[in-house]
Amino acid sequence: MGYPWDYIRQWNTFMDLSLGTLTRTEVILYMRLFQCNNAIGRIEWFGANNLMIAGYAEMDEKLLIKTRNALKQKGFIDFIPGKKGQPTRYKLILLYEIDWSEASKKPAKSQQKASESPSEKPVNHPDIIKDKENKEKKSSAQSANAQDAQFDEFWKAYPKKKDKAKARKAYAKLKPDTALHKKILTAIEKQKQSEQWQKDGGQFIPLPTTWINGERWEDEETVDVWVEPHSQPLSQDEQEKRRRERQDYDDMLAALAEGGT
Repeated sequence: MGYPWDYIRQWNTFMDLSLGTLTRTEVILYMRLFQCNNAIGRIEWFGANNLMIAGYAEMDEKLLIKTRNALKQKGFIDFIPGKKGQPTRYKLILLYEIDWSEASKKPAKSQQKASESPSEKPVNHPDIIKDKENKEKKSSAQSANAQDAQFDEFWKAYPKKKDKAKARKAYAKLKPDTALHKKILTAIEKQKQSEQWQKDGGQFIPLPTTWINGERWEDEETVDVWVEPHSQPLSQDEQEKRRRERQDYDDMLAALAEGGT
């Protein structure tokens, strides 16, 4: 190994590593330095005037200095700025001699200044994409579990146990945070004590889906404790009539809510 370096191996390794790691400007400058070094025998260090390289790479001197600094930081080249009137000395790092399986396809720390931090992986790097997908899946699973737990608490607290699947769907659509979920449970406990929810065996309690879609936890707190009157109770026919009326009303609200989703 060493110099003169292997043209084919260096070029192929560079092409593999530059994709998604270098900018277009950095690729152009590296290619120009590569061609210059190849032309003079692929030696370890070679001199090149800034104006000559800048013109060759079709960039101004300021952009040249910025770009070569980036290439050095990413581990592709090394250079020593020339003193006044002297050319800059460049060195192409032998990319194919680096164990990229250990370096995770990033420049080895030994080839960077102690004051410089390793370049980060580009946002389209496969490892970053995979990590993002895994985090999203984990977050989605955790969110689904939390929603299921919240609905189970709601269902346990709500006194009318009908149309559980529809109620679960409505609660999932609501996506309550912790504060809203607590507010909902508190409202249920208060409304359980209301006249409307206690009379006639609770037949006037809204269906859970209707209650959720109507955001009934926001109802004004005008709760009167229901005390069974001493007057003559309703006949069975009257109770059944009222139950059917309330059921028809709940069904109508549920249908309207389903149509608005």
